[in-house]
Amino acid sequence: MVDYKEMGLRIKRLRRSKDLTQENLAAITGYSKSFIGCVENNTSTPSIETICKISFALGTMPDYLLLGTVQPAMISQRIADKISLCTPEDQEIIEILIDALIERRLNRPTK
Repeated sequence: MVDYKEMGLRIKRLRRSKDLTQENLAAITGYSKSFIGCVENNTSTPSIETICKISFALGTMPDYLLLGTVQPAMISQRIADKISLCTPEDQEIIEILIDALIERRLNRPTK
C-alpha cells in the first residue's frame, strides 16, 4: 500500500539532495511550484503519470517514490537490502559517494 506522506518525504529528500528547489522541480516536470509542494506535503495525491515525471526528474524509479524500494533489476538485491538498513542520512551519504564515483568515471580521460 502506498503511504503518500512518506512518498512526499522521499520526493522532498531527493529534491534537496540534488540541490533543487520546488520551483526547479516544477520547471523540469511542467507542474506548478505549489503543486510540487502539495505532493511533498501530502495535500494532493498525484497520478501515476505525475509520479513517473517526478521520479525521472529526480533520477529515480517510480517504485522508489511509491514504496521506498528499488527495483531489483536496477541494482543487485544484496546492495538494495544493505542500503535499506541505513538511516536516511546515511543513504544521502551513499548517494553522494555514488555521484562522486560516476563523476570520476565520466571525467576520466579516454585512451
